[in-house]
Amino acid sequence: PVQQGLRASVLSFWWTQLLQYDTAFYVTVPIEILDDVDIPLWGILIDFPKEPDFQLDSTDIQASRSFGESLYLSPFQAQAGDSQLLVRLDKTRRLRTGLTLIRFPITRPEQLPVFNFWRIAFCGDQMGENGEGCTLGEPRTERGPAVISVFANGGFDPLEPSSPLEDLKITTGSGQRCEVSFWLLMWSCMWRCLQGTIGELGM
Repeated sequence: PVQQGLRASVLSFWWTQLLQYDTAFYVTVPIEILDDVDIPLWGILIDFPKEPDFQLDSTDIQASRSFGESLYLSPFQAQAGDSQLLVRLDKTRRLRTGLTLIRFPITRPEQLPVFNFWRIAFCGDQMGENGEGCTLGEPRTERGPAVISVFANGGFDPLEPSSPLEDLKITTGSGQRCEVSFWLLMWSCMWRCLQGTIGELGM
């Protein structure tokens, strides 16, 4: 059945470990839609750790489907050097149950951020054509009017190894979809049970 509201989960991130001469590392953000929904969702804002800010290394941003239906994506809104990434969604489609993996490169930091955590905001139909309204300030009161819900995930040290999922090669472009191997689904379920943060909003 279609749910009147948004039930979603942002699972624990994984990343490629920084080695001695690496200039960047890749972060994968798994976003799961838990139930089919019937509310408009126009964008997902991924806000990076701060002070010093993590920075997007390039626009080599990829997405792939793990299971179910993936998010229907429009062009990403980001530039190299940005400290956040706006994932734009197809406004004509509603969300359906499934797990989407979003992967992007981060420039090698000189030190870990003081505020080493990530924020992910789901934004609705009050978001402007250029992302206006889908914003996050430091106080809760500075959230843009398009923000429906916000998730926070703890940061990590990219010099340390991630889970075995870091070895997964995701090569699908933002306009394509593919199946990821079955063991990823098993790992995703385990991570959701052990570490996932589930947010729920009723409309």
